[in-house]
Amino acid sequence: LQPTEGGPWLPPELLLLILEHLRAPLDVKTLCRTCLVSKQFLSICQPYLFDHISLGAPKAVVHSKSRCSVLYRVLCESPYIVLYIRHLSILSGSLWRGSSIPMSRRWISSDETLPALLDILFNSTVQSFRMRLSGEPWRDLPVALQSSIRSLINCPSLIHVDFTGFDVIDTVVFEHCRSLQRLKFSEMAEILVENKPDTSDAWPATLESLTLLDTLV
Repeated sequence: LQPTEGGPWLPPELLLLILEHLRAPLDVKTLCRTCLVSKQFLSICQPYLFDHISLGAPKAVVHSKSRCSVLYRVLCESPYIVLYIRHLSILSGSLWRGSSIPMSRRWISSDETLPALLDILFNSTVQSFRMRLSGEPWRDLPVALQSSIRSLINCPSLIHVDFTGFDVIDTVVFEHCRSLQRLKFSEMAEILVENKPDTSDAWPATLESLTLLDTLV
């Protein structure tokens, strides 16, 4: 142990070994508890805690405590955390099965922090972006949300996009992607491809794989 003003200090390599001996894979509760041990453990655990973010419908109609709004506040208060986020999943489905919720009241359409959060993530190191719609037409999504999704697709670090359940998607939104390598479409009603002599121009030059499942082109 090397004493410091804040107490004993352990080499980062040793802290990582301690984490490896905890339950695998590391769950959120374990990471949160470990963050409380010390500032040093906090700095080691935070990258693991925020590495993969999954956002879905809140358990209550009020969105003030949704995962999205909570994460947005965290990133506003601690901007450096955005650099820890590598994988983002957005699942729009309602938790109330069998219920009919108007489009304007669905979480993905009415939570104003969602587009703001996506705008923040443009400056992150996010590598994969997965989004699943559950019956919400793309054209009916708020303009701000559509714009934020398009912006995030162009994030310089993004290499993998997985879209499911979109009624329509226009390949034009991918034309300016700088680093996209893998693109996957599932359960799409229609993919619009601009009519060009060379159809390969409709896709990013960096694209290595394109997967279509239950999709019309």
